[in-house]
Amino acid sequence: MKIRATIFKEFLLLARDPGGMALIFLMPLALVIVIALIQDAPFRDYQEIKLEVLLVDQDNDSLSYKIKRALETSGNITVVKENDLERAKKLVQAGEFKASIVLQNGTTQALKKKTEQLIGKIVRNMGIETPSIDSVQTPAVSLDLYFDPAI
Repeated sequence: MKIRATIFKEFLLLARDPGGMALIFLMPLALVIVIALIQDAPFRDYQEIKLEVLLVDQDNDSLSYKIKRALETSGNITVVKENDLERAKKLVQAGEFKASIVLQNGTTQALKKKTEQLIGKIVRNMGIETPSIDSVQTPAVSLDLYFDPAI
């Protein structure tokens, strides 16, 4: 009974104090608006950043094409093709480019072979006989990335 009386008393006090009621609802609203405005500026700055990335494509196969296309469709990255690995490293170290991606010769073929081996292993584990794919394990496919030291 005391709890009900206390709740009723507090309700009457709030109903007679319109300034207090406004404060209860307007302060959180103002806080949400201020925080949204503060967080919007850095996000907008991040969206406007454009990066130039060197692509050293020694593979010239489907993987390099897909990587280049994916980077270009992002909108924030401009891909610049470079043929010389040492020159690309020097340009990145000098700060002219923020990053460099290097695809070694045979990367696509190694990835395809690795994929075939993994699929063959999974299928054999399921009990299905498959033609033997090369049993020698293919080394892991690597993608070399070089970043500007300032990053």
